[in-house]
Amino acid sequence: MEEDKKNNPQDQSKENQKHFSFKGFKGLKPSDQASDADSSQTPEEKEIEEVLDSNNIEQADVGATIETLAPTTTDGEKQNQSDDEAALSDFDQAADAHQTDPLDASQVDQDVEEIMTQMEEEAEQDPSAPENKQAEAKSQAVSQDMPSQKDSEAPVKRKRQGLPRRNKKSNETSGRVDQIEAGAYDSKLHEIDSMSMKSKKKTTNRRQNRSDAKTLKTAKKTNGGLPSRKRKRKKFKVWQKVLIILAVLFVAGSAGIFAMYQRNRVDISDYKYREKQKTQIISADNQVIAELYTENRTYVSLNQIPDNMKNALIATEDSRFYDHGGVDYYGIARSIVFNLLHRNTRSQGASTLTQQLARTLFLPDISTEQTMSDSINRKFKEISIARQLDKKYSKNQILEMYLNETYFGSSAYGIEEAAKTYFGKDIWDCDLAECAMLAGLPQAPSGYAPNVHYDAAKKRQGEVLDRMVSVGYITKAQAKQAKAEQVNVVKWDASKLNNQVTEGYEKFVNKALQQYAEAVAPNVMKRQGISKKEAIKYTRTQVSSGGYKIYTTINTGMQSDAMKVALSKYPEGSGTTTAIVTLDQDGSVRAYYGGNTQIDMCNTARQPGSNIKPLYYSAAIDKGIFTATSQLHNYGTYGNWTPRAEGGGSTVDLTTALVKSLNPPAAYVFYTVGVNESVDWMKTMGITTFQSSDYNINTCVGGMLYGIKPIEMAAAFNIFNNNGIYNQPKFVTKVVNSNGSTVFTSSDLNLDTHQVMKSSTASTMKTILRKVVTSGTGTNANVYGTAGKTGTTDSGKDLWFTGMTGNLTTAVWTGNLDNKAIGGYGATSAATYGSYMKALGSDKLITGLQ
Repeated sequence: MEEDKKNNPQDQSKENQKHFSFKGFKGLKPSDQASDADSSQTPEEKEIEEVLDSNNIEQADVGATIETLAPTTTDGEKQNQSDDEAALSDFDQAADAHQTDPLDASQVDQDVEEIMTQMEEEAEQDPSAPENKQAEAKSQAVSQDMPSQKDSEAPVKRKRQGLPRRNKKSNETSGRVDQIEAGAYDSKLHEIDSMSMKSKKKTTNRRQNRSDAKTLKTAKKTNGGLPSRKRKRKKFKVWQKVLIILAVLFVAGSAGIFAMYQRNRVDISDYKYREKQKTQIISADNQVIAELYTENRTYVSLNQIPDNMKNALIATEDSRFYDHGGVDYYGIARSIVFNLLHRNTRSQGASTLTQQLARTLFLPDISTEQTMSDSINRKFKEISIARQLDKKYSKNQILEMYLNETYFGSSAYGIEEAAKTYFGKDIWDCDLAECAMLAGLPQAPSGYAPNVHYDAAKKRQGEVLDRMVSVGYITKAQAKQAKAEQVNVVKWDASKLNNQVTEGYEKFVNKALQQYAEAVAPNVMKRQGISKKEAIKYTRTQVSSGGYKIYTTINTGMQSDAMKVALSKYPEGSGTTTAIVTLDQDGSVRAYYGGNTQIDMCNTARQPGSNIKPLYYSAAIDKGIFTATSQLHNYGTYGNWTPRAEGGGSTVDLTTALVKSLNPPAAYVFYTVGVNESVDWMKTMGITTFQSSDYNINTCVGGMLYGIKPIEMAAAFNIFNNNGIYNQPKFVTKVVNSNGSTVFTSSDLNLDTHQVMKSSTASTMKTILRKVVTSGTGTNANVYGTAGKTGTTDSGKDLWFTGMTGNLTTAVWTGNLDNKAIGGYGATSAATYGSYMKALGSDKLITGLQ
């Protein structure tokens, strides 16, 4: 078959044209072209010219290359060339076999590789083959194109080594053709290298030529017979680029969102929800004397709330409440789309009930946000808390918390207070129309408050009812009936919010809360890492809305009698006021009326006058310096003070001196006991108001810098009534939390209790003071075996009486806040005391009477 192709030039030309094989590419020197101009061209020559013309290759260049590279071919060499041509033909056929399937590129590469491997093996088996020598000749030709310095000096005469000479005359035509074919082959390789890689050096070995043949075959398929300069990279379509960009943006955005979420995440793993209920202050006789709250709220359980209320709220605020995990991502996407479409008209929120509860419990009011960044950070915090709440609590627990925590306007926190505020009834008594109106309030509590904006509330009610119909909670008929109902709204009285404490108990409640806060302050300081002052303030704030029940020592009957007696003579608005404080033997405060002013006069120091004398007299008796019958000097100069002689005589017994409240004997006792010793003794009796300047003789008649507080004076006299034992005044007996557990008792107050004097000294003092009431300055207080002592300061600025009746000890002080004289003596206060004791006796409130 190969011989037929050689003998038939026309077929050979067609085959060469089809595959664009190297041996079909022939060229002539310009001189040969001139000599053969009139001769007829063979098909091979025509083919050469067509290839040259189609590829714009100059024949002169080809001819020069052919002349340089053309080898002298023998019959053996021709046979080897024929074998090579046959191999190349197989190469072409393998390539053509895959031409019909351009996508099977891997198979083409495999076939080419097999042919190339076969040709290499054949070449290696015959080292003396003419083709190897031709490669050597071509290498020399390449070297001639770039002559060295030695070549330029003396041209070297090349010899044919080991090859038979040819008959020039007989083989002129065939040699010329073979020379053209061999030259054209190398020229084509050179031309391809020049067109594809101009900077690459000429190929000098057979293997490189075969590689170029492969390149040429590939180029024929893809580029009309010529190799491309650079393989084109696969390009992405527009939609693919868009998808890639969106994917990158999505990943980057997701990473950014996750980072912001982690940065703003609030950990509530240790949080335990505590019901915010009103704290009740309860008296010793089990009467509620105050309800305290920072937010007007009454906590109710979920089973006390009607289904209409629960369904109305869910339908309006979070219809997917039972389906999401605290955050409704579907709702967020829906609201974004809605707000984009209606941004110029109205907006739609995406916060779930759980998110709203998270804001209420943990986050500050939205008014504290200053920038968009603050709002975004707050939203991430809200989401993190909502997700944790949903895992920590059940849906019903979250719903119950929401209904009790949410603000419904008009200072009403929680659904129960909202029902009472607007409709004057409990929430469990509300019907569908009322529940729907309440459910519409959280969106805008002030704007939809029915007691102020009834029409707006009614319109909002209709929207809620329509939502309930769409969700399937009620029928259209039920909604229509509820819309037609006239809801009765009660009148709102804002002043009621200020009446958290029963009138007349304000000062006592304040003292009770203060005592409790001071008692727990050390633990709060340790736990919170704050100062004592901050701990007290923190505790009082927490108690005010903690749903506690604080049980106190006050007796409402005694307090009522004390208020009536004090106000009967000096009513509110008068310049003069009376303070009354009553203690039981154990220090329990049974009555505490601080006057008709904003200032608590029971806890305000005032000059005591002679009311102080029994305190240091007891020191002289208890120390054995004097007895009740000891004779005392009724004269003398002590330091720079000489008291005026009273009662006649130079001496007087101790009992008489105290009953008549004589000053010279009092100075004598005070000086004899010792000024410092006397003041320090009175400190052990619970007097805390002494200053350094009070360590002088004037203190014996009450001349102090500040004075003594009525409650401390009562506690000091109570020592005489309690066998010489001092008990610090007690206001609180126990504290119970919202779960009914007792969390605090009076023992936790750590109150001061100690023996101040002998029981006999206390008895002696009580006997002497009984005589003060029966025959001395305190006769106006002579009821139920009372024992006590009066006190008066200069010009009647402060009028005192402190007495003991049964198990009760009471201090009464009367005066002006501006220290103006009111006239009179301690007898005035003694009279007040007597009236008070009579009222208590009438109410059978005095214990321990003999």
